[in-house]
Amino acid sequence: MTRKLAIGLFALLALSAGIASADEFTFSYSSVLDSSVTASGIITANNDGGGVYTITGITGTRNGDPITFVQSPDPGAFAVDNNLIVPPNPAYLSSTGSSGFVISTVDGDFNPWYDYNGSFGGTTGLYYEYDGGSVPGTEITFTATDVPETSSILFLLTMVGGVFGAMKLRRA
Repeated sequence: MTRKLAIGLFALLALSAGIASADEFTFSYSSVLDSSVTASGIITANNDGGGVYTITGITGTRNGDPITFVQSPDPGAFAVDNNLIVPPNPAYLSSTGSSGFVISTVDGDFNPWYDYNGSFGGTTGLYYEYDGGSVPGTEITFTATDVPETSSILFLLTMVGGVFGAMKLRRA
């Protein structure tokens, strides 16, 4: 009876803990019409609550060049540079308003962004990379996914090991 209670309690705690919200996201994007633009890396962000994250850093590459940093929002400098990521909306950029961020490489500054409402000469529901030239910029495909926290993965592995260990003890 004690063993069943312990296993049940362990399972309940494990299920209620779940996997914590990640504060890192992998991303990638590339130009739709040709192979002139490719970028990928990891976005680091602070959870602002309500499912909204503010981007605080980006590592990765764009066209093979290292991304040196993500710029702070500067209204008016680029089409959309509010540095927000809102999972699990389309490709993790806001589905309730246009959103994007600005990265820098040796080739210049680039603004991947999601056009929510056809603003800035874009088409509603498409993604673009603006480089300071003609608006809205180059049409891109953009994807992003959560990176689970290491502690959550370790907890999950420990939980699975505990369940298997308890099952083995029960058979003995």
